[in-house]
Amino acid sequence: MVCGVLVLFSFAIGAALGAYPGGTHFDASHSGYDFWYNFWCDALRDPALNGMSNTRGARMASIAMWVLSSGLLPFWGIAATLAVPSARSSGARTAIRWLGMGAMLGLMAVTLLPSSRYPFLHGFLVTTTGPMGLLAAGLAVMKGWSSPVVPKGASLLGAVALITALWNLTQYGRQFWFAAEASPLLPGVQKIATLFFLAWVVSLSAVALSGRWVSRRGRT
Repeated sequence: MVCGVLVLFSFAIGAALGAYPGGTHFDASHSGYDFWYNFWCDALRDPALNGMSNTRGARMASIAMWVLSSGLLPFWGIAATLAVPSARSSGARTAIRWLGMGAMLGLMAVTLLPSSRYPFLHGFLVTTTGPMGLLAAGLAVMKGWSSPVVPKGASLLGAVALITALWNLTQYGRQFWFAAEASPLLPGVQKIATLFFLAWVVSLSAVALSGRWVSRRGRT
């Protein structure tokens, strides 16, 4: 299911970015979507940052983000079980599952509140639900290092995603809450964090799909 969601997301976000007419926060005259200088949420804007209509692109971006956030709700149960495979109840496992699901619900709300129309609510949700996702991922990565069923490569992907996402959220928070000058590196780091996060998601999903972890879990 998770892999299917990522395929659907890729097609929808690709269509959205291809339809984006242009404009970045650093250059309103830029043509088209710039991978390194546009944020993901810029694709949700209608009109775009250059003032042109982006109705079709914004609709596709909304679908893409909604598919991703809703489709990854069950992933956090997978991450929690793999990171803490013991059959005994665990507070860490519960925290990973519910904090991660809370972050996905927050992302679904962010999708419905584009920054062009709801600048405060958009930024507020990003800076309040974002830490939930970071905490869930942080716990999953930390517990995953010592879990017998999580490959070290998967934990490394999660660690890189966590570091880049933390930097990204910190910079965004400074910009939103304290009116700090936006860093031109921020949109690019956002993309890097996203790609590493999705790679982590795929790697853990592959472990769950293989079923090899079940026998090991039974011996813990």
